Amino acid sequence: MTKDQAIKKILLDYLRLKNMSLSEFSRKSNTSKAFLSKILNDRVGKYGISITYMSLIAKGMNLDEVEFQGLIKEYQDKENDQNNLMTKKSINIAEIKNILEGKSEDEIEIIHYIISNSNIGDLQTLQKFLRSMN
Repeated sequence: MTKDQAIKKILLDYLRLKNMSLSEFSRKSNTSKAFLSKILNDRVGKYGISITYMSLIAKGMNLDEVEFQGLIKEYQDKENDQNNLMTKKSINIAEIKNILEGKSEDEIEIIHYIISNSNIGDLQTLQKFLRSMN
């Protein structure tokens, strides 16, 4: 799987997970909807997706560039594994990270402990619980 194909799959998974339209993500990530459509339609051209666009896409997913590069690598490494639990875990952790903004240090320490000792099912339960708190 190429980097561009991995980004396409990440973007599709993210949009599905967040139940978000391409237009909404375009606004959130400060990218053009036309370019995002090119990514989803495998028409990014011979130079592929630039570092600038990768950075904007990562920001739109509330990931830093290192986390996003790691996510790309996970997708590439697990191309044939449809049940890629680590990738799902990374996306869940990223969403939990966003939900934690504004929480007290004690709350974050408790949640950190839970995350450290969790599997994908536990993370999904925690994610739902945190959403209900907001």
